[in-house]
Amino acid sequence: RDAVFVKDGGVNDNILPKSLCDEFGNMETSAIEGNKLTFKDRGYVIKVLIRHPFSWNFVLKSEMKIARYRWFIDLYQPKALIVHNEYSFTSSLLTDFCNKNGVELINVMHGEKLFNMRDSFFKFNRCYIWSEFYKELFAELRADPDQFVVEVPPSLLFEKKDAEKTVDYTYYLQYQKESGLEYIVSLMKKLCDKGYTVSIRPHPRYTNLEELNRYIGEYTMEVEKCKELSIEDSILRTKNVISIYSTVLQQAYYNGTDIVVDDLSDAKLIEKLKELKYVMLKMDNKRLSNIIDVN
Repeated sequence: RDAVFVKDGGVNDNILPKSLCDEFGNMETSAIEGNKLTFKDRGYVIKVLIRHPFSWNFVLKSEMKIARYRWFIDLYQPKALIVHNEYSFTSSLLTDFCNKNGVELINVMHGEKLFNMRDSFFKFNRCYIWSEFYKELFAELRADPDQFVVEVPPSLLFEKKDAEKTVDYTYYLQYQKESGLEYIVSLMKKLCDKGYTVSIRPHPRYTNLEELNRYIGEYTMEVEKCKELSIEDSILRTKNVISIYSTVLQQAYYNGTDIVVDDLSDAKLIEKLKELKYVMLKMDNKRLSNIIDVN
């Protein structure tokens, strides 16, 4: 294979930038998992242990990743491993390991990023990011500034863009406590009262559908079925996407759907996101407080 896409947590192939897919045409995206440590690899790990004798978590995590990467390298003999691990404190070490084995280690950004120490000091041969903003953000976190390549992946920039706009506002739920969910529904009811068509997209893991439908009650408000309506079609059919902190806002931005940042349901979170340099709060977007009167 030209490259192996090393997946964690069930990510989709659409986070891969098109240029990478073109460069590594013979790419393995459903790699067989396994672990292997050669005698040489054990010597590499021992050197890491000697250098960091009291960092047992770092050494153990590094050894586990080296064994996984060795498996892929020996099985597929790729030119590159492609990962989505900018949050991993082993990234710089694994880049060194791969390079010593004649393999390039490439990272692709796969989710929204904030000013978070977890993403500091990482180093890959290449790191694909969504915009110049993240280059500045990661540089502040002391990541190597020479590794970045800006490219918007298909997960953000959809191929299909000619969908009919049939919904005025769609709210995209995240993790909300019961009281927070009830308040969000009450805000959406105010939009319904103004004559707008409103949909709510539940989070596939976190949203309690029974509670959500109970709060909606007799209001004409669609609860999207995630298995039947794709996130792409959902975003493209609505005129306005509403959420607090979600990659959905980025997807809407790149596909010409208006963005509304919910600054009403969790004011403390909004203030925290400002401190953490959340990119969508720096953009010229609508605010829910300018659309709904809560007094």
